[in-house]
Amino acid sequence: VLVSTDELCDWVKDDVNITLPKCEISTKKEDKRVYGVYGGHDDDGDIQVLSLGTGLILVTDEGGAIEIGDMLCTSSIPGYAMKYTSTDLSVVGFKARQEHKSGKGKIACTIISG
Repeated sequence: VLVSTDELCDWVKDDVNITLPKCEISTKKEDKRVYGVYGGHDDDGDIQVLSLGTGLILVTDEGGAIEIGDMLCTSSIPGYAMKYTSTDLSVVGFKARQEHKSGKGKIACTIISG
């Protein structure tokens, strides 16, 4: 799980100027800077961030067992998401598409932080 920083990254590709926020691995529980998940590297070596759509996400049981349809947010474990049960939707970045009962794991999710 990745979060936005206050820095921007600018580059030009195919004569198009692109500006996106830089990101870092999440380390804080319920961080409203939630940005997306790591999606690999492109041909130029740049990190790809999945911030809308579907993907896989690292999860932990820190917020309890995860059921399909649960909302997920950042956890205190770096790079992991957890079940979110409160009402502040600014910290929600994902919706679980698989169950996860205990410990750490990886599940399918819908990414809604974009």
